[in-house]
Amino acid sequence: MIQFRRVSRSYDGGSEWALRDVTFSVADGETVALLGSSGSGKSTLLRLVNALDRPDEGDVAVDGVPVAASDPLSLRRSIGYVLQDVGLFPHLSVLANVEVVPRLLGWSRKDRRRRAEEMLELVDLKPALFATRQPASLSGGQRQRVGIARALAARPGHLLMDEPFGALDAVVRTHLHTQLETIRSRTGTTICLVTHDPMEAIRLGDRVGVMHEGRLLQLGSWKDLRTAPADRFVESLVHHVEAQAAMVIPNLREDAGSGPRCGA
Repeated sequence: MIQFRRVSRSYDGGSEWALRDVTFSVADGETVALLGSSGSGKSTLLRLVNALDRPDEGDVAVDGVPVAASDPLSLRRSIGYVLQDVGLFPHLSVLANVEVVPRLLGWSRKDRRRRAEEMLELVDLKPALFATRQPASLSGGQRQRVGIARALAARPGHLLMDEPFGALDAVVRTHLHTQLETIRSRTGTTICLVTHDPMEAIRLGDRVGVMHEGRLLQLGSWKDLRTAPADRFVESLVHHVEAQAAMVIPNLREDAGSGPRCGA
């Protein structure tokens, strides 16, 4: 699991806190979706997991081992990390991008190629069509899928996803949600996901964590948040999401019946 124990982080010596006294765990095989406004500390939490940042107070542990006591390079190679901007190497082919971490871990050429092709198949990119292509020739959704394949290539037990679908259109995003659910069911990977999209959090998260001003206000199922919100911010968020859903569904029904009839 991934554990945060009374974690706080400040970038100005303690006048303002990016994170304040955050404690929670992501269980083995679970997906926790962190939801909240910009600047609430969600992405900072992910960077603490793979030692891209360090807490000022408290500690983070992965599978019971404190991050502070781990070798940062080894830790990062054992954890998949997917960013919104993907970060593919533009001079490498799609296949070579997916092979990056297995190559660093010393896998044989045969093993890493087989694994890379398997991961491309998993994200619905046929190796025969995509393996030799360059990132610049791909659509945004295709690049995002390559990023997910790369993050999973070395069989990490944990996957960190920081706004991985935020820049994509609704159709592509929904398709990738479905693929991520398939990947999770096949691999049992533990996932910590950061998002601004409440519907994405509800769909993908076993539990949803609501963050605001550096604090974790509540963590639970969406039903928990709806029936017993921890404070007014959580209650307001739930009401906003449900009001939006109530507006969209009737509008869709009205639109569906407003088109021209046959023969009109």
